[in-house]
Amino acid sequence: MAILNANGAPPITINTADTYNFGDVSSGEVGVCEFHLVSSAFSGSITVKGRARGTTNAFVAIPYAKQHLNGAVADGSTVSTAITDTSIIQVDSSGLDIALDCTSYASGSMAVTPTRAVG
Repeated sequence: MAILNANGAPPITINTADTYNFGDVSSGEVGVCEFHLVSSAFSGSITVKGRARGTTNAFVAIPYAKQHLNGAVADGSTVSTAITDTSIIQVDSSGLDIALDCTSYASGSMAVTPTRAVG
Protein backbone atom coordinates (compact mmCIF):
# COMPACT_ATOMS: atom_id res chain seq x y z
CA MET A 1 0.00 0.00 0.00
CA ALA A 2 1.22 3.47 -0.89
CA ILE A 3 0.63 6.81 0.81
CA LEU A 4 -1.03 9.05 -1.78
CA ASN A 5 -1.30 12.85 -1.61
CA ALA A 6 -5.00 13.75 -1.35
CA ASN A 7 -4.58 17.54 -1.25
CA GLY A 8 -6.00 18.19 -4.72
CA ALA A 9 -9.33 19.78 -5.56
CA PRO A 10 -12.23 17.86 -3.99
CA PRO A 11 -13.72 15.45 -4.33
CA ILE A 12 -10.84 13.00 -4.00
CA THR A 13 -11.64 9.55 -5.38
CA ILE A 14 -10.71 6.49 -3.34
CA ASN A 15 -10.49 3.50 -5.67
CA THR A 16 -7.40 1.57 -4.55
CA ALA A 17 -6.26 -0.06 -1.30
CA ASP A 18 -3.91 2.79 -0.34
CA THR A 19 -3.58 5.51 2.33
CA TYR A 20 -4.97 8.85 1.15
CA ASN A 21 -3.12 11.61 3.04
CA PHE A 22 -5.17 14.81 3.39
CA GLY A 23 -2.39 16.38 5.47
CA ASP A 24 -3.11 19.27 7.80
CA VAL A 25 -6.80 19.69 7.03
CA SER A 26 -7.12 22.30 9.77
CA SER A 27 -4.27 24.51 8.46
CA GLY A 28 -3.48 25.11 12.11
CA GLU A 29 -6.54 27.38 12.34
CA VAL A 30 -9.52 25.09 12.83
CA GLY A 31 -9.55 21.98 15.00
CA VAL A 32 -12.35 20.05 13.29
CA CYS A 33 -12.81 18.81 9.75
CA GLU A 34 -15.93 17.28 8.20
CA PHE A 35 -15.53 14.55 5.60
CA HIS A 36 -18.41 13.70 3.25
CA LEU A 37 -17.83 10.31 1.65
CA VAL A 38 -20.13 9.31 -1.22
CA SER A 39 -20.16 5.71 -2.39
CA SER A 40 -20.39 4.78 -6.04
CA ALA A 41 -20.87 1.01 -5.71
CA PHE A 42 -17.86 1.05 -3.34
CA SER A 43 -16.90 -2.35 -1.97
CA GLY A 44 -14.12 -1.89 0.55
CA SER A 45 -13.25 -0.58 3.98
CA ILE A 46 -11.83 2.79 5.08
CA THR A 47 -10.22 3.66 8.42
CA VAL A 48 -9.62 7.22 9.69
CA LYS A 49 -6.01 7.76 10.75
CA GLY A 50 -3.87 10.58 12.11
CA ARG A 51 -0.26 11.47 12.93
CA ALA A 52 1.53 14.48 14.41
CA ARG A 53 1.24 17.40 11.98
CA GLY A 54 4.13 17.76 9.53
CA THR A 55 5.93 14.55 10.54
CA THR A 56 6.62 11.28 8.77
CA ASN A 57 5.43 9.26 11.77
CA ALA A 58 3.27 6.25 10.97
CA PHE A 59 -0.46 6.99 10.69
CA VAL A 60 -2.52 5.36 13.45
CA ALA A 61 -6.28 4.83 13.74
CA ILE A 62 -8.15 7.67 15.48
CA PRO A 63 -11.83 8.06 16.45
CA TYR A 64 -14.32 10.32 14.71
CA ALA A 65 -17.86 11.57 15.37
CA LYS A 66 -20.44 9.86 13.16
CA GLN A 67 -23.16 12.10 11.68
CA HIS A 68 -24.25 9.71 8.92
CA LEU A 69 -22.47 6.37 8.90
CA ASN A 70 -22.45 3.65 6.25
CA GLY A 71 -25.70 4.75 4.64
CA ALA A 72 -27.69 5.49 7.81
CA VAL A 73 -28.34 8.50 10.07
CA ALA A 74 -26.05 8.31 13.09
CA ASP A 75 -26.14 9.72 16.63
CA GLY A 76 -22.97 11.86 16.67
CA SER A 77 -21.12 9.58 19.07
CA THR A 78 -17.40 8.95 18.70
CA VAL A 79 -16.36 5.66 17.07
CA SER A 80 -13.57 4.10 15.04
CA THR A 81 -15.86 1.88 12.95
CA ALA A 82 -14.72 1.07 9.41
CA ILE A 83 -16.43 3.17 6.73
CA THR A 84 -17.95 1.05 3.97
CA ASP A 85 -20.72 3.23 2.49
CA THR A 86 -21.82 6.87 2.16
CA SER A 87 -20.97 8.75 5.37
CA ILE A 88 -20.53 12.18 6.92
CA ILE A 89 -18.00 12.23 9.73
CA GLN A 90 -16.39 14.87 11.94
CA VAL A 91 -12.68 14.45 12.76
CA ASP A 92 -10.83 16.31 15.53
CA SER A 93 -7.78 17.34 13.52
CA SER A 94 -6.07 19.56 16.11
CA GLY A 95 -2.32 19.24 15.58
CA LEU A 96 -2.70 16.29 13.21
CA ASP A 97 -2.26 15.28 9.61
CA ILE A 98 -5.33 13.22 8.65
CA ALA A 99 -5.50 10.25 6.28
CA LEU A 100 -8.22 7.91 5.10
CA ASP A 101 -6.76 4.43 4.80
CA CYS A 102 -8.53 2.12 2.36
CA THR A 103 -7.58 -1.11 4.12
CA SER A 104 -9.45 -3.33 1.68
CA TYR A 105 -10.78 -2.67 -1.82
CA ALA A 106 -12.75 -4.81 -4.26
CA SER A 107 -14.63 -2.44 -6.60
CA GLY A 108 -16.37 0.90 -7.11
CA SER A 109 -15.19 4.18 -5.65
CA MET A 110 -15.71 6.59 -2.78
CA ALA A 111 -15.69 10.35 -3.48
CA VAL A 112 -14.37 12.29 -0.48
CA THR A 113 -14.91 16.00 0.17
CA PRO A 114 -13.20 17.46 3.25
CA THR A 115 -14.54 20.72 4.71
CA ARG A 116 -13.03 22.74 7.55
CA ALA A 117 -15.58 23.40 10.28
CA VAL A 118 -15.48 27.10 11.08
CA GLY A 119 -17.24 28.62 14.06
